[in-house]
Amino acid sequence: MLFFDKLVRAFNGENESGVEFLKIFRSKEKPLFPACAIFSSDEKSWIAAGLMKTAHPANKVKKDNQQTWLNGDVFEVFLQLPGHQDYYEFHTTPEGHKLQLHLPDAITFRDLPHKKKICEVGLQVRNVIEPKEMFWYCELRIPFAGLQVPNNKCRFAFARYDYTDFEEKPEISTYPYFPETVHTPDFWIDFQ
Repeated sequence: MLFFDKLVRAFNGENESGVEFLKIFRSKEKPLFPACAIFSSDEKSWIAAGLMKTAHPANKVKKDNQQTWLNGDVFEVFLQLPGHQDYYEFHTTPEGHKLQLHLPDAITFRDLPHKKKICEVGLQVRNVIEPKEMFWYCELRIPFAGLQVPNNKCRFAFARYDYTDFEEKPEISTYPYFPETVHTPDFWIDFQ
């Protein structure tokens, strides 16, 4: 749990470098159940970690690479390499199921069937539920080797689908803020 303590301190009001709080999609308001996240790297991977308040985290998917965002709580990481139109979308559920997508660009990705978007880059996920504190912590490791990149430069964004008190339609929060859709890499954060 590489970033758990740092994210908890941010939740408790401490100023923690690199930690960002997600805002409700299209409104910039705080979500009912707040979430914060951090993006980093080591010598082999990008690391995205999220900490979310939640009453009962759950997702109905039964295996990897299913449509997680339609079935319950999800933490998502978007990643684009410099000079590329294509990009990646990585998900984890509270149960540890993962989704790995490679999308051609921000315009035509909706035209492809789900199965044609699935990729395998060696994503590793770790999820911890703290029921007493009402926290869901997740950590996603995206290996450089899986994307065949020489360094850690990229653009990234976070999204969270929270079905806790929104059974039919989730509350979606993001970082950074998106006026229309999270599938707009020009709004994502540069990392190096």
